[in-house]
Amino acid sequence: NVHELGISYLMVDTSIDCNSGIHHDFVNLIGLLIVLYVSIPLIFFAFLYNVIDRINPPRIDSRGEEINDQARSQIVVRASIHDPEVKPLQWLFKGYKMECWYWEVVDMYRRMLFVSLISLIDSPTRAAAVGVFFAIVLTLITREVGPYKKKSTNRMNNLGNLQITFTYLMVFNIDSGVVFNGLPPLVIGTVCAAANLVLVVIALYLAWKFMVLNAEAERTLKRELARDIEARDTHANHKATHGNLPKILHEFVPVCEKPHVLEVIKPLAELEKAFADVALEFEVNKAKSKKQRRADRKQSVMVARAERQKAIESSLVASGMTEGSSSPTAAASSSSSSSSDLASVHSIT
Repeated sequence: NVHELGISYLMVDTSIDCNSGIHHDFVNLIGLLIVLYVSIPLIFFAFLYNVIDRINPPRIDSRGEEINDQARSQIVVRASIHDPEVKPLQWLFKGYKMECWYWEVVDMYRRMLFVSLISLIDSPTRAAAVGVFFAIVLTLITREVGPYKKKSTNRMNNLGNLQITFTYLMVFNIDSGVVFNGLPPLVIGTVCAAANLVLVVIALYLAWKFMVLNAEAERTLKRELARDIEARDTHANHKATHGNLPKILHEFVPVCEKPHVLEVIKPLAELEKAFADVALEFEVNKAKSKKQRRADRKQSVMVARAERQKAIESSLVASGMTEGSSSPTAAASSSSSSSSDLASVHSIT
């Protein structure tokens, strides 16, 4: 018995003496690294807890007013973009609900449990039983909490937890011989592979459905953004046209343009238009009559002038100026008489 002799060797490699100084130094170093490895999630938790008011804003502000989820989400988004303390940590909480900001730390310890701690158990059957227990417990907790923002991500996570539970359950049944006792290993492996393949197909279907819904949501968001931009442009144009007037002035309608008032004043407006047309026609006719009278008077003056000129010429002929027998005195008299006649014609004109 090596224990009675005080001799200890490593089971996986019997050439290594566990009582040697080199082995003790190695164990001490590994212990320190394990402590550091296990402490990393706690360090992440401390960093997140330091900015908890920005990644999980309170529902009641300092003034006692309630903050809705949309406003809280906007606070988290602004902090993730502009806050120098929050921005480097967003990969730890970005995909989770605000209330589940710590879930990445929980998931890190879950992976440590299945990858590291369970493998330290000597008995495969006992290790499988412990794995089945923790897988079922964590599956139920994750299903009830739903830590992720998107429902599709929660479904994928639940599906992955079921696959882990199924794997450990199959290992337990194989090692214990309760279910698959006496079956060929090929049959057992085929059943396990088929079950995992079904889960993979379901996961791919959920991923495809998520992509389709995400694309539809993106198209809807683009349409809403386009409508918002169009509404802002319309508002800007309206503002540039009407200025910063109150809404009541923008929507003001004069009394004379209201429908019930228009029904009353429409006959009056038509009557007023008819009177205006009659008055315009009267003025036009009046202007035409005045112009015609002026033309007639001018024509009469011209006729009178022509007749007077003819009479003057006849009188000159009668006085004998054409035969050369008229005296200078008579000519002067005739000339003065002609001048007075012309003056009278001009006065008439």
